[in-house]
Parts: sequence; structure tokens; C-alpha cells
Amino acid sequence: MFKKILFCTALIAAIAMTSACSSVRLGNDLNDVKLTTEANYETMGHINVDIWGIYVFNFPIFSGSSRIEGECRMFEDTVTPGNAVQLLTKYAKARYKAQIVSDLQTETSSTWIVPSAFFFYKSVQASGNVLR
Repeated sequence: MFKKILFCTALIAAIAMTSACSSVRLGNDLNDVKLTTEANYETMGHINVDIWGIYVFNFPIFSGSSRIEGECRMFEDTVTPGNAVQLLTKYAKARYKAQIVSDLQTETSSTWIVPSAFFFYKSVQASGNVLR
């Protein structure tokens, strides 16, 4: 039993270390459809941010960076709606010089990793429409 737990722990650590724990995706092919009724703003696209991490109960082991897309942090609790919104607005402003992110929504989830006794997968997503 101990070997199985040790193997699961090593597998989770290897997956977390080789993957991007935070990501930003943008859908900007809108087929000339506006995402707002405001005539003063130009629609740039829809942006989605995902930050996830592996936790032992409520203690973070690996989690995504809330400052730089694609980086992981160790022992930092970055899987929060505030951090997802911060990464989303930072990316929208830097990439598109956005003035507004409309229809902003966040969603959080926490899932027990079944083969292990103590590990949880937590994730937070934020999405919105980028307007300039």
C-alpha cells in the first residue's frame, strides 16, 4: 500500500512539474460579431484564464503562477478567483490595450484525487470579453 501511495505522489509531482499550471487563451475570430452593444468600444475577443494546483488537504504543493502564464509555483496558494482576474486583466491590458473586460465570470472547483488519500486538484477559471 505504501508503494502505491508513494508512486501516486511521484506521478502527481512529475505531471505538475512538466505541465503549465496556468494558461491564458483568447478567442478572437469573431466573424464580425460584436460582443457588446456599446457603440463606443471595439470588440477584441473573448479571453479565458485557467489556474490549477495540487493540494494536500488545503496546503498547496504545486499551483499556477498568477503573474506569468505557464509557470508553476511551489507552496503558494494562487488558485483563487482574485488571482485569476488579476492574470486576465493583466493579459488583456498588455496584449490588447483593453479598456474594459465585460461579462467577467469566475468558476472554482476542487476534486479529490481518488487513488491518493490526501491529494486534491483545485482549479479556478475566469473569462470575459475584451473591449477597446
